[in-house]
Amino acid sequence: MTRFSEYIKHRMRTRVVHVESPASFLRDIHSSLLMERKALKFCSERFASLAKTLELADVSNFNPLVKLTQFATLVSTFSHGFSVIIEPDEMSRDENSLPDCLVHLSCLDASVAMRPVVTRFQSVIITSGTLSPLDMYPRILDFQPAVMASLSMTQSRESFVPLMIGKGNDQVEISSKRDRRLLSKLYLYGITCFCMG
Repeated sequence: MTRFSEYIKHRMRTRVVHVESPASFLRDIHSSLLMERKALKFCSERFASLAKTLELADVSNFNPLVKLTQFATLVSTFSHGFSVIIEPDEMSRDENSLPDCLVHLSCLDASVAMRPVVTRFQSVIITSGTLSPLDMYPRILDFQPAVMASLSMTQSRESFVPLMIGKGNDQVEISSKRDRRLLSKLYLYGITCFCMG
């Protein structure tokens, strides 16, 4: 991890934005450090195992290391639909020193994020006020809808009714507490997704 963190520090010494695929990023790591993809793939798991072995009660002190191991695992796990973005921070304007940099692993394929939701839950309801054209989204998100409906709506004031629902139709209080939750929400690309399992 020391060599990997030094590599990341080296890559963050830039004044321009770099965008590359995870495969290209990993090739550069391999040519610079002779570090294999497989070694990076299990970094997060190995750190968690080490923390458990050392009986670390509070790993929040190691938060930067946890994030670094998670980044190493993610960048070596996902090769398609992602980009590694190294971006200098616009806020630091000192011309004599290098700017602070941010390293992102951005998901560019919505179906990657949607796949675990569709496979885990029996019924998924996707709603949005901005989905247009409607038939394009099943292809983008890679799923087959059972029912698809588009409802016309005007922008007049009478069509909006804000409601707060505290009880269900059986008069049982609705709660979002973890132990009482029956309905979970996922916000993804401006889409509200309700999942019922």
